Amino acid sequence: MASVVSKSIGWCAFVAGLIGAGIGIAWLQVVPAVLCLIVASVSGLILLKMRAEEQGRLEPVEAPVRAMAGTSAG
Repeated sequence: MASVVSKSIGWCAFVAGLIGAGIGIAWLQVVPAVLCLIVASVSGLILLKMRAEEQGRLEPVEAPVRAMAGTSAG
């Protein structure tokens, strides 16, 4: 389950990416606009994943990894 701190950081990155993209577009700067859009996209996807895990629609990534580690024959 995601903590409040990780959600806050995710939201800050999402908003900062959108604001940075807006500024980059306003100043007609392609590279900063694209980088900020990438930051906003990735943080948005992470926030959606956190929400799905909290609502029980997606199982956490740690569970399958632990299960695979326990069944591996070394």
